[in-house]
Amino acid sequence: MRTLLLALVGLFMLEPNELMADEDTPKSEVTLKAIRLARLGDPVDALVKEYGKATESKESEEYVGVTTYTFRPKEKIKVVASVWKNGVHSVTYWHEAEKSDADGELLFVAMGYSGGKAWTELNPGYLYQSPDDKLRIWCSAIPAIRVETVEFASNRVALKKQETAGEQASTGQPAARPESKSEGGDKPQPEAEGRSR
Repeated sequence: MRTLLLALVGLFMLEPNELMADEDTPKSEVTLKAIRLARLGDPVDALVKEYGKATESKESEEYVGVTTYTFRPKEKIKVVASVWKNGVHSVTYWHEAEKSDADGELLFVAMGYSGGKAWTELNPGYLYQSPDDKLRIWCSAIPAIRVETVEFASNRVALKKQETAGEQASTGQPAARPESKSEGGDKPQPEAEGRSR
């Protein structure tokens, strides 16, 4: 069903800022349509202006140089933004209601970021890429939809934090050798086998 819905996205010509709160939605039936979608690349201040003060902000436990901000723009709606290089590069929209129209909300988000064009399906039912190859949408059976820049997605491996020696010991993995510094005429030590160059 989601594949079909995303294929229909090309029928609509909406930009993220054109998607305003749906005034006709009763408060008891708040959906993602009740909020304005975030513009990727904007500073986090733009989200604060739109959604109010973040309920939580912290350095990412997984990625170097990434800070995550959690917003609660409406009851039962959570927006988690990842800021990298001074801009929002990933936004996850959560609708926490027991009953929600997951397909309708996916269509709403996809339309908001599509620029009027259909998405390319990379992994059926889960991963889609925008026609300009700048954005990706992840969706699954859980009530979350993540939109992020391809630039951020492509750099996830490089940004991944290294495990500490204690974490590696608990997993049975060998600890990484600290990089040696050459002094005077000493030659730098070769990298350990298995590490990427």
